[in-house]
Amino acid sequence: MTRYYTFVRRKEFCSIKVKHLNLDLHTLFIPEEYSKNRKNQVVMVPDDLAKALRKHTKGVVAGHYLFSLRNCKLGPQELSPK
Repeated sequence: MTRYYTFVRRKEFCSIKVKHLNLDLHTLFIPEEYSKNRKNQVVMVPDDLAKALRKHTKGVVAGHYLFSLRNCKLGPQELSPK
């Protein structure tokens, strides 16, 4: 659902951490080191997705990946883009 709503590339998507989300402003920050074009980017997060992400990230460490090797749940290990 996140990739569908934000149009974020697979490699960028796998590198997203909780700290890159600002659900109050409905934005997702893609750092230049993960971006295909090597530029920082900000992507808008629609209301429906923001609600789902609030539930998904409740009470979580900011440095954890949004989707990790733990069955795409939050965690310390980056999900492989393959």
